[in-house]
Amino acid sequence: MSTIAHQQFDICILCALAEEVERLKEAFQDASTIIFKNQPPIVFQRSYNAHLRRNCDYTIITNKEGEQLSVLVTWLPDKGSLGTGIQLPVLLREFNPLFAAMTGFCAGDREKTKLGDIIVAAQAFLYDAGKVITDENGSKFLPDNSMWSLPIDVLHTVQGFDDWKSVVEKEIRPASLLQQCDWLLNRLLAPNTARVDDIPKSELDKHVPDRVKAIKELQKGGTDAYLTSDRRLNNPDRISGLPYERDFPFEDAPQPAVHIAAMASGNAVRADNFFKEIQAHVRGTRAIEMEAAAFYRTLAEFGSIQYMVVKSVSDYGDENKDDSYRNYAGKISALYLLAFLREYVNSSRFPYLKLREKPTIALSEDQDLSSPETSQDGLNLFYSFAPEDEDMRQDLEKHLVLLMAKRNGPIKRAYANNIHAGLSNNAAEYLAQSQIILLLISPRFIANDNLYEKQLKRAFELQKAGKARLIPILLRPTQLQGSPLASVVILPRNKPPISEWKSKDAAYYEVSKEIREVVEAFKKDME
Repeated sequence: MSTIAHQQFDICILCALAEEVERLKEAFQDASTIIFKNQPPIVFQRSYNAHLRRNCDYTIITNKEGEQLSVLVTWLPDKGSLGTGIQLPVLLREFNPLFAAMTGFCAGDREKTKLGDIIVAAQAFLYDAGKVITDENGSKFLPDNSMWSLPIDVLHTVQGFDDWKSVVEKEIRPASLLQQCDWLLNRLLAPNTARVDDIPKSELDKHVPDRVKAIKELQKGGTDAYLTSDRRLNNPDRISGLPYERDFPFEDAPQPAVHIAAMASGNAVRADNFFKEIQAHVRGTRAIEMEAAAFYRTLAEFGSIQYMVVKSVSDYGDENKDDSYRNYAGKISALYLLAFLREYVNSSRFPYLKLREKPTIALSEDQDLSSPETSQDGLNLFYSFAPEDEDMRQDLEKHLVLLMAKRNGPIKRAYANNIHAGLSNNAAEYLAQSQIILLLISPRFIANDNLYEKQLKRAFELQKAGKARLIPILLRPTQLQGSPLASVVILPRNKPPISEWKSKDAAYYEVSKEIREVVEAFKKDME
């Protein structure tokens, strides 16, 4: 890991959580390979700053004028207003940015916003700051609604900014729980569908990906529940009457909307539908979170730095709060920010931009990501595997050598998630930039939280988006029932795991033939 000290960065991005940083990095990297194909790829490098005593990720992006912009991203050790007020000034003094931003997720007003909608904080305030007085009616809280605002030039640009749409539309929007529940109820009204169990699994997988959660939601309410314990409609006439009460069956909007509105900050994560109380004092409030007010207040005191907070709605801050939209919200807010930075930060607004030194993004030969475009430079391949299976990965690699660039094959680069020094820190980056993903399945793979919870999930997302081909390979006998891998084709096709073959070379030969077919088909599709 490199170190950075006394280095200027054109843009500093502060997130409340490390999770939000990961979503931002995924969003930037996906955009560079899918949307901004004619621009250099966005590759993050991790460094340690001794003054801040924290890790930071940095990269170079290119604005719409072709100018390079240096970007530093980090997260708070302690989320909330206090942590922001302490950490942000140190960050700004250390890196002297032209523009500062915060991105991530927030709670939105259920009546005014939809899950995934983007909130640009036109104003930010602390909803729990003020004083408590006592009168004949008892204690009463009087809020101090001091407001801190988006800089007027940034606000003016945001109001006329539409380029975010072409960037955000590439990200697949997950189905909300309401849409999934309504689809189930409507489907159960069809003839010959008495129970959820009567619906074909392929339909459920497509329309109700979180069916366990959806069914539990519909079974709430005792005698008033929509579904019985054996997953039948409790009262079909009640469902038939829903179109006269509301929009039924509900369908999510195809794309998120942008709200330029007030954002309320507090010191607690809310799950009590607190919007009415806040809006009694600031009517236009559309979002609740914990950091925006301190972020704007700090930047207002610096004076010379332009800034913005943009977050996306991941829940409604009520009793139905869950994490199903967090990944999407984190990426969507980051994609909006990226599009805005490319529009706004340029030498016309910041005359000294071209004079500022840019950091070097150092990559070893094995980590070269200089050009990920498949049509001109070949494909990238990523091995996802448990460290204990390294010997089997190497054996497979020998059988794939004719696919590699050194034998004039179509695969330009092959990345392994843990064999190069420093690669584990950037595995998500290389996974996102690979078109062929080999999952080497074994009990150790399933037991590895990073591989199963992060890389496997991300690989399925990339395949669903049409960005990559996922090829699971069963190395050793492994229980897959109940996992996402249970319903996909696994190599060797309809045969034992590789470790069970008498001739391992014969097993790798069978697998390598199918990998070649996938690679050649993908390359043809990309031409």
